[in-house]
Amino acid sequence: MERRQKRHELGDELRRSEWHKQGGCQRHGALHGRYGGANAGGRLWLESGGRHGVGGQSNIDDACQGWIVTPVVKRRASVTSGIAAVLLLASCSEKKDLSPPPVNAAPRDRLELVVTPEGREGDFTVTVSAQYGNLSKDCSNIDYRYGLGGYIDYPKDDVPVAGDEDTFEIYRDYYEPREKCSWGLLGVDVVIHAPNGQVARTGLSPQGFYSGYRKAVVCNFWPEKGSCLVVLNPDARDGTKFNLSVR
Repeated sequence: MERRQKRHELGDELRRSEWHKQGGCQRHGALHGRYGGANAGGRLWLESGGRHGVGGQSNIDDACQGWIVTPVVKRRASVTSGIAAVLLLASCSEKKDLSPPPVNAAPRDRLELVVTPEGREGDFTVTVSAQYGNLSKDCSNIDYRYGLGGYIDYPKDDVPVAGDEDTFEIYRDYYEPREKCSWGLLGVDVVIHAPNGQVARTGLSPQGFYSGYRKAVVCNFWPEKGSCLVVLNPDARDGTKFNLSVR
């Protein structure tokens, strides 16, 4: 019995090899369509066993699967390798200079930001910083090693803003303009410090930084990650209320 099983397995291997030599996988469709009739596919079906389970359909399917799938896998691997090579070359290309322009010696586009708590003046201190930069991809460095979209390193920098108690002067033309990749105001970050050392953070986007803009926020203080939220009804929420205005 064991010797017969080995001969059967050897016959399967020989038939599978012959199937490949005769291009059997290309005739596989005709073989199914004509049920092993008197044609090239039918003769090959009969030569390959002709019966399911005895060198028949299951073995033919195995042979075709190996003949068809292997080139596809190789092709996909080749495409993947090509994409990886392109991304690696792109990431190794010359880096752009992301340093800021010279500071404007005579800025004119000035606005004042006023931050005041409701009813507890003098209990809190406020620090403000303005972020400047350029969000254009043409002025940025892109590292494609992190994916097809790449990691974009935008040119930007935070500049501390001097103030007098609750009023801070911010210049939108803080940096000198230049022909390409000029820097502009990207946002304003406001950190409010409570007497116990805890903080809360809020800020303004460039779209909200114009004369006459106002917003009320409710702040909850934590050691590092306290936050301020804009709410429709500040009196209905627990926390310390602050008013931010631009003039």
